[in-house]
Amino acid sequence: MKWRLLLDIEVIEFLQTLRAPMRQRLFAVFRRIQDFPGNHRQFTETDPAGRLLSALVCEGYAIYYWEDFADRHIKVMRVCLADR
Repeated sequence: MKWRLLLDIEVIEFLQTLRAPMRQRLFAVFRRIQDFPGNHRQFTETDPAGRLLSALVCEGYAIYYWEDFADRHIKVMRVCLADR
């Protein structure tokens, strides 16, 4: 069963501030994460709710996502400049 990709509303709002070519490159990364979530994890971080988020840096942006195994969802929780 394929993973379903979900984006937090703050991620969508952040993506709207980017130029279209960068937004498209990040969407391509999201799709690769969706296909094989464990293959893209560069580091992990715990969010305030105690969930273990997987993360990677791509093109200067940090992407934080949660693999919700019970629902088979990849939830992109945050995207920000990698230096933050």
